[in-house]
Amino acid sequence: MPIHVAMLGVHGTALRAIPGSGLRRVLFLLVLLCVSRAWSLDPHKPITQYVHTVWHSEDGLPQNSIQALLQTRDGYLWIGTQEGLVRFNGVEFKVFNKSTTDAIRHNDVRNLYQARDGVLWIGTFGGGLVQYKGGQFSEYTTESGLSNNTVTSILEDSHQNLWVGTNDGLNELAGGKIVNFSRKNGLSDNMVTAIAEDADGKLVIAMRTGLDVVINGKPIGAYSPLITKKTV
Repeated sequence: MPIHVAMLGVHGTALRAIPGSGLRRVLFLLVLLCVSRAWSLDPHKPITQYVHTVWHSEDGLPQNSIQALLQTRDGYLWIGTQEGLVRFNGVEFKVFNKSTTDAIRHNDVRNLYQARDGVLWIGTFGGGLVQYKGGQFSEYTTESGLSNNTVTSILEDSHQNLWVGTNDGLNELAGGKIVNFSRKNGLSDNMVTAIAEDADGKLVIAMRTGLDVVINGKPIGAYSPLITKKTV
């Protein structure tokens, strides 16, 4: 015999009876709601009320100064330090540096970026750009066409071209080739500090002198976005 349960709504108003199968669905949804609330952090609680763990060099980090942090889509946490690149699986740290990995020429890791195809790009201070793909490392330095070996920023644009900012110029990696940009061919300055892509697909380059814009692979001068006038 099916079970029917009468439920009360807000202010005690009666709702229609729920058959047994419907009751099971309601109970299932209530359990999910309770579990989701249990898993989420209470924004009203200070962080000191939660259990947190701190890892130091004594726990396997090569150095305590963390300069870059990225979780790749396979779940690994990658950490850039002054003494090498670290991969953390939640239990143990695996360190990659110039002593263990030929492609890493300098241990000072400043930037981490994962492209759409899953490739991890590592920017170093003095050792150029490093690619991690299919479990293998390879490097891009001034010897292979990079404008400078100190990488300051990395971005993949909407056309899947990789842009790399350095202390001495901007670089585009596309089709296996590296194209350099500097004051000689259109940039306002050679020191690139950050790279972004706006909603219109324009590449915005941050430098000491301000913002430049690159459209279709060509620097066209200062970035002047449309500013809506508002009454304050």
